[in-house]
Amino acid sequence: MRCRRSTKPLALAGNVIRDLEMRFEGGRAVEVNASSGVDVVREQMRSDDGAGMLGEVALVDGDSRVGRTGLIFLNTLFDENASCHIAYGAGLLETVAGGDEATESELEEIGFNTSTMHTDFMIGGPEVDVDGIEHGGTAVPILRADEWQLT
Repeated sequence: MRCRRSTKPLALAGNVIRDLEMRFEGGRAVEVNASSGVDVVREQMRSDDGAGMLGEVALVDGDSRVGRTGLIFLNTLFDENASCHIAYGAGLLETVAGGDEATESELEEIGFNTSTMHTDFMIGGPEVDVDGIEHGGTAVPILRADEWQLT
């Protein structure tokens, strides 16, 4: 998976990361670049074994009330509700059926990622197309021009 360059700045630990670009293989970030602030991201990804893993993928369409403001808040709690975003680090336990009752070994068996990190960054917008890939390899449009394509 390759994340196209995010044109939206990312505020991280008091730093602004610009033009972040990542390449993932097998769920792990293997290439990380940015025009500024890349050392902060790389340092976070070295914090533990799971920090460089893909932890979240969230699809958000253009109908988002936060996104419709047209503002970039440089605050992830707001900005992540404005557009599609991904995160590196810990997965979200509430997305796993029965995750609250699962043991660590059960979570590990299903590939759930644990980490002290969970850092979101925005990658969405009307210029980003999102496709799902069926088992046979056929691409199925999911988002185009910030609008859902699934019916």
